[in-house]
Amino acid sequence: MARERAGWIAVPPPFAAGHPRFWLHGASVGEISALPPILAELTRRLPAAQAMVSALTDTGLDTARRLFGPERGFALPLDLPAPLGRALAALRPTALLIAETEFWPGLMAAAREREVPVLIVNGRLSPESLARYRLLAPLFRPAARGLCGVAAQSAADRERFLALGVPESAIQVLGSSKFDGVPWDPPPSPPEWIAGRPVVVAGSTRAGDEALLADALVQLKALAPGVNPLLALAPRHLGRVPEVERDFVRRGLALELRSQEDAPLAAAVTTAAKRGLDVLLLDTHGELAEAYRLGVAAIVGGGFHAPGGHNLLEPASRGRAVAFGARQRAVAGEDALLVAAGGGFRCADATALAESLAPLVRDRDAAAEAGRRARAALAGARGAAGRIAEFVTARLAGTLEVLG
Repeated sequence: MARERAGWIAVPPPFAAGHPRFWLHGASVGEISALPPILAELTRRLPAAQAMVSALTDTGLDTARRLFGPERGFALPLDLPAPLGRALAALRPTALLIAETEFWPGLMAAAREREVPVLIVNGRLSPESLARYRLLAPLFRPAARGLCGVAAQSAADRERFLALGVPESAIQVLGSSKFDGVPWDPPPSPPEWIAGRPVVVAGSTRAGDEALLADALVQLKALAPGVNPLLALAPRHLGRVPEVERDFVRRGLALELRSQEDAPLAAAVTTAAKRGLDVLLLDTHGELAEAYRLGVAAIVGGGFHAPGGHNLLEPASRGRAVAFGARQRAVAGEDALLVAAGGGFRCADATALAESLAPLVRDRDAAAEAGRRARAALAGARGAAGRIAEFVTARLAGTLEVLG
């Protein structure tokens, strides 16, 4: 990685001159994960197109290498003339596509000096970022003015890019390809009770979430007497399993580890439901997606106690309503989208969480309708990758024509 930070990029032989060559860049996992649909649409229009993908963070780099191939991902070089010059000389990109808000003045200046068009895709600019960039206007305004194009996620993002100095003619509001990257399986079956009990699935929980969920489960049982919901919970980090167990046991809730049942997940959930357990703790890898299908509703952790949160789209795409913390940070606006559609519930505390879930565990038709609304909201947001690819090829028309 040190060599890559210094600009020494190993370019695979197929990355050949004479064909469209894209340098894609994203900061971390979220930005990188939304790029494959855009590249797929670009290669559908430009079959000979190839790409190399840089990332700022270690986790982003791991994601880039996993999604695009180990030889195609590299660490972003330092924002200095020498490393950037070496990287650009090695890559010789037709264009540089930057995801969301990665304004690196050195990188953009180096690209401009070499007449490499720079475009922002999935463009997002928060008020906080705009304020920071404005404080350093002499650095960032030339980069903004030199952009070949900005595919903004929303009208609000468009206005902020304009305020930064991006020419109005360079910006279009096209949405986020994040929605296109969600696995889109056939319509799921309606949520079913398992052994006569509704199952609520909590995924990607973090420290502090489980205590709140335990309190919510106690309240939920009181709000839905006789229903006796089962909570299937998957912590974000399995090293926390012992402390997660304690949070539930302290409240008198009966818990068992998934790993204690040597059977497929559906069978393990059925066994837990029949035995009257309150919580099935998924101390296993790779079962969360299937668990969402078994639930009547989902809870996504990470946004209850601090700004952050995790993937709301995975359960919603499977036709399950999603509850999440009031401090969920969903950069593509999926939180607001789901809430507006009636398929998402923003919850400030355990009481709000229990009250949001109570109608869904009492009535499977209500759960099915909320899940249908969640999936329909995502369906309506899909298609940005194609629009962005069309925008990119249009903005690069002259450059691509030279390539033949």
